[in-house]
Amino acid sequence: MDHALPLDQQLLLKHIPGMVYRCRNDDNWTMLFVSNACEALTGYSPDDLIDNKRVSYASLIHPEDRDMVRREVTVGVRARRAFHCTYRLITRDRLVRWVREQGEAVRTDERGALVLQGYITDITEEKSTEIALAESQASFTQLADSMPLIVWTADANGVTEYTNRAFAEFTGLDRQPLQNSVERWVSAIHPDDRAKVTAAWRVANQTGSDYQQEYRLHSPDGSYRWYLSQALPIRNRHGDILKWYGATIDVHDQRLLLQDARRLANRLINTLESITDAFFTVDKDWKFTYLNAKAEELLGVKRNNMLGRVVWAEFPGAEVFESHYRQAVAEHSTQEFSAEYAPLGKTFHVHAYPSGEGLAVYFRDITSDLAMEEGLLRAQHLEAMGQLTGGVAHDFNNLLTVILGNAELLEELLATQPELRSLAGMIRKAADSGAELTRRLLAFARRQALEPQLIDIADLVTNMESLLRRTLHEDIDIQLIHGSQALAVVDPVELESVLLNLCVNARDAMPGGGCLTIETGLRYLDEEYAAEHADVAPGLYVMMAVSDTGCGIAPNVLRRVYEPFFTTKGPGTGTGLGLSMAYGFVKQSRGHINIYSEPGDGTTVTIYLPQKSGVPQLTQEPEATLQGGTESVLLVEDDELVRDYTARLLRNLGYEVTQASDGRDGLDKLRGREHFDLLLTDVIMPGGLNGPQLAKAARQARPGLKVLYMSGYTENAVIRHGHLDADSPMLNKPFQRIELARKVRTALDCD
Repeated sequence: MDHALPLDQQLLLKHIPGMVYRCRNDDNWTMLFVSNACEALTGYSPDDLIDNKRVSYASLIHPEDRDMVRREVTVGVRARRAFHCTYRLITRDRLVRWVREQGEAVRTDERGALVLQGYITDITEEKSTEIALAESQASFTQLADSMPLIVWTADANGVTEYTNRAFAEFTGLDRQPLQNSVERWVSAIHPDDRAKVTAAWRVANQTGSDYQQEYRLHSPDGSYRWYLSQALPIRNRHGDILKWYGATIDVHDQRLLLQDARRLANRLINTLESITDAFFTVDKDWKFTYLNAKAEELLGVKRNNMLGRVVWAEFPGAEVFESHYRQAVAEHSTQEFSAEYAPLGKTFHVHAYPSGEGLAVYFRDITSDLAMEEGLLRAQHLEAMGQLTGGVAHDFNNLLTVILGNAELLEELLATQPELRSLAGMIRKAADSGAELTRRLLAFARRQALEPQLIDIADLVTNMESLLRRTLHEDIDIQLIHGSQALAVVDPVELESVLLNLCVNARDAMPGGGCLTIETGLRYLDEEYAAEHADVAPGLYVMMAVSDTGCGIAPNVLRRVYEPFFTTKGPGTGTGLGLSMAYGFVKQSRGHINIYSEPGDGTTVTIYLPQKSGVPQLTQEPEATLQGGTESVLLVEDDELVRDYTARLLRNLGYEVTQASDGRDGLDKLRGREHFDLLLTDVIMPGGLNGPQLAKAARQARPGLKVLYMSGYTENAVIRHGHLDADSPMLNKPFQRIELARKVRTALDCD
């Protein structure tokens, strides 16, 4: 340490932030004194640097900066003035720090020896900010020059500092002389616009308010084009303006379009007079400002008598219309609805569009359309009743199978006893009559006018649960989920019919069983949803959703499901009106219906109602030639009547039959006998072991065993829901002796 400094000064300098130094003016800048801050700056202690004990200070200077530092110091020494330089240091940890050095050469004694002394501070953070700012400015310039509009900045006093390349391209003026100039910019403005532009800019600068002006700028071809200029002040945390950022865009074509729009407005009036929809507008005070000719016709008025008059005063009793119109204006949302205006005896479908001036209303007379809807609703009753009758199809088909089959057998067995044979014939005819009566019931329906009332949708669904469980297959799990209290004004009888239709459709989509979920509650349909569905007004709705785990609906079919008479069912198995009627009823109730479906993943039908305010038919299998055999058959069926009837038919065909009441019983009988040629089993059975599971276990015990399945569900549905493989043979219930004989023989003869 340099002892030329008094001890108190040395101690003082050691604790000053930043590195205070004294060094020789040699190649290494050998340190004679270094304050304690050198360790934080360089990573070396003062003792490491003094007399170059461990390292010389010159070696810590970044190699790229050493010549510059030496040059600055040399110039300062020769000129006998202080020197200043900014450079990089490499610390003991090999980190790079930016430092700023200020120093001077002084003589230490009477012999005139020169030493350097000064102060070195860490400016790494400041330099990083400076570099980042430069990079940001470069990025801003690059971005601004790529934009198809004029980007500019001004200082706190409103003097232009920067314009991008677009200024020169748009105006034909060199942008460089524009910097730090207001006059140059003004020179590009149309003479007629300069006064208002400069006045507005002056006010913005004085008040600190946002700036916006539309004016004409000079173009390279000598003409003037209209531009819109906008600017925002950038403030510091104290609220003082630091800078202005602005953008100027070409709106010349838009202004021309506005002129065209005025011409089009006249054409619009002519169009409104010729359209088939009625149309009128009212101002914010609900006074008529325009009616077209069709509105005069439907309302029975003359427009000259209506203009300036309040709509409610001229058409009393239009409370429903008034409610929607006021909602449209209050929420600034489009309203679509249908309502009857009793004094005219007409029902109108209305679209109301709010605007800054008031309300525009399109409407048309749908009285005749509603009459057509009423006819379609009557057809829906037929469909619903058919579905209700088909709800017990599984058990009833078993009964028909037993009665008809045994009657047929009795007639054959009693061929030599005419009196008894006639009794068997009467049984068969009675069963045929029963089947005919069932078919007629499917065509029966009753007509009833809508009687809307305030009901709780959740209570309605709960009350229908027992009916649904009787109507649907026993292997369909029904779940009811109720949310918030769901009160709506709706015809409960018609809503029950719609719900029944939807559940029956779901049942048809799940012929192999599944889960049916009925959910009720409240749901808010927002503006985004309403924008995608023109018939929906944003708001809170009562929701009822019916979901199944069935086959789903293909996209090309989904687009047409509401079309009357469109059906994917076979001929004679559906009218194609179920969803059409559901759609019509929901619309008549001022609601909304939506279907979401993914093929293979089920379907959800959701009905939205304002808060408070297809049938499967049995298909016949083709007949086959009667042929029996002598093989042994293990018959597994949980329904006793069907099991006994089937066993009798098989025995009459010559087969040896062993009966089992369920899967486990069948497996026990299989293990208790050495040989069976065929396993004839129902697909869905209780007891924890269904038909496919039984067949798998049976084939493990008897690898060569033939299997034939039977089910009251369609073969395709059972396969689609994963119960059976596509190549598994199956016999559909109800079946006749001919069909049983053909299927059994085919199963036994296959390799």
